[in-house]
Amino acid sequence: MAREEPKVAAMPRAQETTPPSEDKEAFAFYRARALAGDAEARFQTGDMYDKGRGVVQSSFQAYIWFGLSACSGHAGARARQAQAALRLQPTERQQADRQVDSIGKGCK
Repeated sequence: MAREEPKVAAMPRAQETTPPSEDKEAFAFYRARALAGDAEARFQTGDMYDKGRGVVQSSFQAYIWFGLSACSGHAGARARQAQAALRLQPTERQQADRQVDSIGKGCK
């Protein structure tokens, strides 16, 4: 009888270190890290929403993720958040700001 090789479980996305090249997979890769608080992953998630790469384009979501990235210390996130803000209605921006404040624990 031939001996079977042990099966190795796939590494969960949050533990991988290199983003996949496929946009939808890259979005899932960055979002998993973004939800864990990683500043660069939050920025990349915002960028993917901003450009509609791997996810439906949403200036609202881009604004939120750039804001959270800035709260986490990303140097370029505020400028990108300001660009996304130009595409939002004032009420949308207020709603997004509330979400950033809530998730970011009051970070401005």
